[in-house]
Formats: sequence, structure tokens, C-alpha cells
Amino acid sequence: MIGTTARPTERVDLGQQRKVWRWEDSEAAIEHAANLADLSAAVLATVPVVHGELIGEPSAELRANLADREVPQIFTAYASM
Repeated sequence: MIGTTARPTERVDLGQQRKVWRWEDSEAAIEHAANLADLSAAVLATVPVVHGELIGEPSAELRANLADREVPQIFTAYASM
């Protein structure tokens, strides 16, 4: 996991804890998820609400990995005509 992410930033607001993770690219995000795979279910079971957003252009592999999940919601760049 070393080198896959920038240091997370944390902001506490109205009793809610939020973490923002940034990855260099889709491969780093996939590697991060693989490193946490064994812990994810246990960690997510401790929180009442999980909301995630992915902002940017994920690779085809990352899109496929996220295809059957509700979280994160993917937001990509939008260009108007």
C-alpha cells in the first residue's frame, strides 16, 4: 500500500467523520482496495452510513470492479456542446 495514495485528509463536521482519499491513477485505487480487502467488511460494519464518490475517469478495469456496487458513485468530466 505504500505509495498508492496521498495522505488522507480528514474533516469533522456535525459529528460526522469524512475521509478524502486521492490516488495517482486507477491502478493505485485497485491496489489500495486489494490491500484492504480482508478488512473492508469488518470496518464498514462499524459505520451506519457509507457514502463514496469517485471523481475522474476510472479505467475500464476499475469501472468493471465497481459495476455491481452502489458505492462509490462515479462522477466524470462533462463537456457541453
